[in-house]
Amino acid sequence: MPRMGNLERFESKVTCDGLQMPHMKDRCTSWGLKPNKYTKRAMFSLSGNSISASSAAWQLQVGPIPNGLQVNHHCDNSLCTRISHLYLGVSKQNSKDRDDRGRNYESNKTHCPKEHPYDEVNTRRYRTARYCRTCNSAYNKEYYRRNKGK
Repeated sequence: MPRMGNLERFESKVTCDGLQMPHMKDRCTSWGLKPNKYTKRAMFSLSGNSISASSAAWQLQVGPIPNGLQVNHHCDNSLCTRISHLYLGVSKQNSKDRDDRGRNYESNKTHCPKEHPYDEVNTRRYRTARYCRTCNSAYNKEYYRRNKGK
């Protein structure tokens, strides 16, 4: 039996019964295998390298990905490999798109783990992170109490 080429091997792992995202005309194509258990990404081996299935789809059907660019999803479904749902862009634009669509898990949080609100008064920002002032103050008091005699 002749060996399958990369495109045929890739297409054998893709199904067309994927999600229908509300802002997309056509359904996503689903990656038919389990995603990587650590990255939660669909992975494909191309030329001896393990890359994301969406990057493999782009390289096999469109061409090489220029340096400095990555494959992003219009549909926000990281397991989708439909070319019409993919575009080349930079990481910063991908993050902006995610935030604009309200799909950023961290920025959608309204309260800290101890249920204090993330509002203007109770939130301290450092670089890209948010910290609860109430929890931070309690931590600092406890730290001082434990270490003042040392």
